[in-house]
Amino acid sequence: MTDISALISAVKPRDRTDQYVILSALFALEAHVAPVPARQIADMLELHLRGKAPRNISASLRAYKAYVSPKEKGPPLRWSLTHKGVEHLRSLSGLSLSTASDAESFKSDVGIICALEHPELAAVLNALGGAGNWKEVGDARHAHIYREASFQTTSGATLRVVATTSTSMGLTAAAIATTQLVLQFHPRLVAMIGIASGWHSQRG
Repeated sequence: MTDISALISAVKPRDRTDQYVILSALFALEAHVAPVPARQIADMLELHLRGKAPRNISASLRAYKAYVSPKEKGPPLRWSLTHKGVEHLRSLSGLSLSTASDAESFKSDVGIICALEHPELAAVLNALGGAGNWKEVGDARHAHIYREASFQTTSGATLRVVATTSTSMGLTAAAIATTQLVLQFHPRLVAMIGIASGWHSQRG
């Protein structure tokens, strides 16, 4: 999903016309994938533009017939951003604006970051089939070693999981490992698994 703030910031204030910001809201809401109601567009614009948000969104949408199209009668009536509307927004904003849906842009389902190889990552590997069920993946130029495994949920869906460890402990190392994991594998969800400063007490 493209953040509407990036679309608004892409043009100078004088070019932020009602048409531009309404089309931007439609794109940010992924109306090119699934139609959305005018109220949802208005709420987004009021949140980001406050007093500068356009009024009477429904009337504006009806006037932009070249770029938007009503798809569901409702109530409420839902609007779709057309291919021509996306192209027009690209032209106005100067942005590439990928139209792939979120589902299509994901390359994996879960990304897992662990601070330590043992016991944290070892526990993850064992929980998902054992070390033999994992294979090393990713770009060898990166310092981190990424392992991948697939498993089936109880509903029969197959999930792809990618896991790695930071090269050292601390926020900076975790941020670098996470950034590289996201850029390479595009997971739907990222989780950090650790011992949460726990320790094992041995009682006499």
